[in-house]
Parts: sequence; structure tokens; C-alpha cells
Amino acid sequence: MKVLYYARPEELCARAFEAFVEDSRPSNSFLVRGTVYSDEAQAGLYPRGQHRAAINEAFENYFQALGAALYRQQAKA
Repeated sequence: MKVLYYARPEELCARAFEAFVEDSRPSNSFLVRGTVYSDEAQAGLYPRGQHRAAINEAFENYFQALGAALYRQQAKA
């Protein structure tokens, strides 16, 4: 079964994470840019609208939980 490169799960996740990083504050165009206005973004390779907002919220929740868990582990040591 042939799968398009940009449709592979790891590629979808990578582009979703790029969008999250670009939308996060503080902004850092060295790490990532172009997930909104680039030709690739206009072609639909990055999430948009409500989908993008939901993905960003999920990443934010994940990293908050990860940070809290790491902090608890550090406090025990």
C-alpha cells in the first residue's frame, strides 16, 4: 500500500508540532516559521483554524503535565 509522504502519521505530527512552536510565545523564527503564510501552509500542509487550535491546546496540556511530573520527580530527589 503506497502512502503519500505528507500523509504519513509522523509527518502530520511533525508539522502539527511545528505549528504549535510557531504559535507559542515567546516567538522564535529561528526554530520554525512558515506554518501560516508559506506556500506549504497555503497548500494545506499545516493545520489551520479550529483544528490547529485543538492541536495547540493538546500540546500545551501535554507539556504542562510533563513539566509538572518532572518537577515532582526533581523535588523527590
